[in-house]
Amino acid sequence: MEIRVTGEGGLLLAGDDDFTSFAVTVEANARCRAADALRPIARLDGESNAWIDPEQLRGLAPRAGHPEWEKGFSAMVAYAERKGWVDANGAIHAHIVEREPVVAQMPPVAVDDFKQAMRNLAGGVAIVATGADSGRRGMTVTAVTSVSAEPPCLLVCVNRSAEAHDVIVANGRFSVNLLDVDHKELALRFAGQDGTKGASRFDEGRWGTGALDLPVLEDALCAIECELMASHVVGSHSMFVGSIVGVDCRAGEPLVNFQGRLQTLEAA
Repeated sequence: MEIRVTGEGGLLLAGDDDFTSFAVTVEANARCRAADALRPIARLDGESNAWIDPEQLRGLAPRAGHPEWEKGFSAMVAYAERKGWVDANGAIHAHIVEREPVVAQMPPVAVDDFKQAMRNLAGGVAIVATGADSGRRGMTVTAVTSVSAEPPCLLVCVNRSAEAHDVIVANGRFSVNLLDVDHKELALRFAGQDGTKGASRFDEGRWGTGALDLPVLEDALCAIECELMASHVVGSHSMFVGSIVGVDCRAGEPLVNFQGRLQTLEAA
């Protein structure tokens, strides 16, 4: 099993069904990005050693949750414990080694072309929120999608530079508030358009507190409370998978982002 830090600063898990070895490899052209890429999932010990949180490692594995994979993973952790490669917090030791970069067969698409393509993907607008009192943080997102109904869970993508990102990781829970067409100004506020940051963003809107002590928008189309189930770092963003523990929905017209404009389904 190998966690790879790619040249773009992303994380990939290779050989996730090979439980006989465990290492972190860094492409030569990603050496300067390695620490930032690994920090969300590992405690670094110098330049050659990392202690990986097993739950974060599980979040990188596409087959996590499958009985056979879980059996092999548990056996690997148990073997590491017997060898003294697991610390007091349960983190697994891995050596950090350098590897030759993977040569891409085709150059990546230009950033501007990618952004233009995504402008044509209409998406519902939501506010992701976490924290309590003065520690509340929130941001406007469109990258929300369902993952599974059994168990109920969803995925939300959050830029690692966003102030809400590390608070979500620390709290291990977040709410996703699907916005009504009447929430256009609130969406712009939580996107930072009016310059407000931190807990002061919550001074506008009908914010209450949910069962998980999370900020929930009381007049949202739907307020969804989630416990952080897994996370996966890809480039500049973290993909957070939330296990849904509560929903509160009502009738209304959804706010939609299309071609860079916030509008209704009828206008789209």
